[in-house]
Amino acid sequence: MPGRRQSLPSKQPFHLSQKLSEQLARQPVSVFLTPGAAAVRLILRNTQSVPIVSAGLHPRGGQTDLFASLARPGGMVTGVSNFGEELAAKRVQLLREVLPKLATVGVLHNTTDPVFRQWGEETEAEIRAQGLTAVRLGLGSPSPEAMQRTLRDGRARGVEAVVVVRDFLTSSLHVAIARSSRDIGLATIAEERRYPDAGALMSYGSSDRDLFRSTASYVDRILKGARPAELPVQQPTRFELVVNAGTARLLGIALPNSMLLRADEVIA
Repeated sequence: MPGRRQSLPSKQPFHLSQKLSEQLARQPVSVFLTPGAAAVRLILRNTQSVPIVSAGLHPRGGQTDLFASLARPGGMVTGVSNFGEELAAKRVQLLREVLPKLATVGVLHNTTDPVFRQWGEETEAEIRAQGLTAVRLGLGSPSPEAMQRTLRDGRARGVEAVVVVRDFLTSSLHVAIARSSRDIGLATIAEERRYPDAGALMSYGSSDRDLFRSTASYVDRILKGARPAELPVQQPTRFELVVNAGTARLLGIALPNSMLLRADEVIA
């Protein structure tokens, strides 16, 4: 059916199964809109003839198999990069700004997938590069109870703050992660603002609203005849810092005025 698109959920926790990807691939659509590279790969296993526009593409590491280059993707996939772990160093700097004596940082991420495991390793490397100790807090299931045990174990090992790596497991657990880390006494920073909305200390990353506005424009252009191979993978230009002041008070953290002034939003 010309002009029809198939959109995958972007605001709710989502993990695309092989069965669902097969069902989507059989739909008479003109373009797929996906929330990230994992969904793109599953769709490509079933069809390589339908254009795919994705938010959350990454310009390096294990995801570059999806396109030839940022400027000329060359295949059926294009979209927007979200600069995930590329901003890990900045997130660690923000933690150090509110915790000057910070020594040990945990990295909460999916350890079952090679790509997500690599992102966790890159974040750990950024932590060590700033002279801090990095502790891997690996997730192997979507179980909130298992996640809570992982956080408590990290706290017992001296972890004072946590960097959350964005992947389908952490996304599906974002409310539980935000509340559990706060209750355990961990200063947590993530990429997405929904974490401080749910009770985590901070988030720093590209705006999901801006990302999906850009991907929507690409869907429109493809429906009008543009080829994804010739639409450059865009990189975000705006990054937002969201701080939960209520959580800071619960954790006994005095937020610097300089941070409060430059934050895009301070949640009371």
